[in-house]
Amino acid sequence: MTGMPNVIIAMARCSRRSGQSFGIRIEEVSRKKWMATWAFPLQAGAAAREGYDRTDISGAFGLDDGYPGCPSCEQRGFAQCGACKELGCWESSKTYTCPWCERTAGMGGQIGGIRAGGDR
Repeated sequence: MTGMPNVIIAMARCSRRSGQSFGIRIEEVSRKKWMATWAFPLQAGAAAREGYDRTDISGAFGLDDGYPGCPSCEQRGFAQCGACKELGCWESSKTYTCPWCERTAGMGGQIGGIRAGGDR
């Protein structure tokens, strides 16, 4: 890839403690391969104003070695709810309770697409 990187911001919530909203910076490192590179506190209203829910991306997703994890609880991973498709922090347990819709389910599969917004 050349020039400016293709970067999006995805909205997430802390699933462990606070339910606090945060943004995840995700960069396309090669065609259809995305890496989470940064996370930062973000108010839900600000996310809507910035349009962080207006782009859909698909491909393979991973974590950059420098990704700091959830700003609230420091869990390094993130998961996508199978029901509402929203993101939350996650740290390798066999079940996941979505901080958005509160559905609990077993973990399995990989994230194939994320609804997010551009940040250039």
